[in-house]
Amino acid sequence: MKADIRHCSICMLNSMLMEMELFHASDDLQKKEFHDFMQILTGQEGVTPVELQDPYIRRLHELAGYDFYQEQREKDDREMMKLTDQVEEIILTSADPFRTALRFAIFGNLIDPAGQSDKTPADVLQEAARSELAIDHSEQFLKRLRSARSLLYIADNAGEVAIDKVFVDFLKKNCLPKECQVFFGVRGTQVHNDARVSDARLVGLDRLARIVDSGSTYAGAIIESSSQEYQDAYFQADLIISKGMGNYEVLEERRDKPICFLLVAKCIPISSHLGVPRGMPVCKINLPEETD
Repeated sequence: MKADIRHCSICMLNSMLMEMELFHASDDLQKKEFHDFMQILTGQEGVTPVELQDPYIRRLHELAGYDFYQEQREKDDREMMKLTDQVEEIILTSADPFRTALRFAIFGNLIDPAGQSDKTPADVLQEAARSELAIDHSEQFLKRLRSARSLLYIADNAGEVAIDKVFVDFLKKNCLPKECQVFFGVRGTQVHNDARVSDARLVGLDRLARIVDSGSTYAGAIIESSSQEYQDAYFQADLIISKGMGNYEVLEERRDKPICFLLVAKCIPISSHLGVPRGMPVCKINLPEETD
């Protein structure tokens, strides 16, 4: 998916300024970096939003010198962990546990202070319990789950990973073959508030899956730019689960693997690309070309 410079540039510049505030950059430094990134944006049509923002992500790492999202990520993880027992109870007592678990997994994507949402964990619970999917490929998804021998689950945000843990646990107990090997993919370094190895371990995903990190600064799973371990997990998988918008932006054109995209269309370019109203949840599966 290519960036819409009209919308993506505004979103990225706002995020850049917000993130410089997190590590207390001076006003003069913020102005300079803002101007420099605007120059980078010039003439950048034709690349994905993930590639478009990578220079400023790298630059903020250099300027800050530390993980300035760590405190927020841990807070999000712990806040969402408080709700997992309630989520599990709702799933197990629902008329359709799989689709209920699926909706919770999708709506976990709203826990994203760096993105287009200010939803609290309680908001997420309420919306997940009552919302329908704008794109619903859950039947195809379930069919693929039942035959998968290897699964790569590509995470998005911290906080969200606590619900991902509930979903992975549900899938292992109810949908996946017992012999299925599950990999859980996270970012290789600080990228906004995206989940890292420490977040996956904090919520207990290391007890359910093998954690692999991308080894890159990209805010989406660009496979060929990822670590060898991450690439191996991708290419050996029978099924990919891709969470969130950044991963959708860089994976939606691939047809080498069955990829199930679970996300909320939080911005205009994503909602337009998917053909759904902004703010709607989506379960969309792309199949390899030979099986379309």
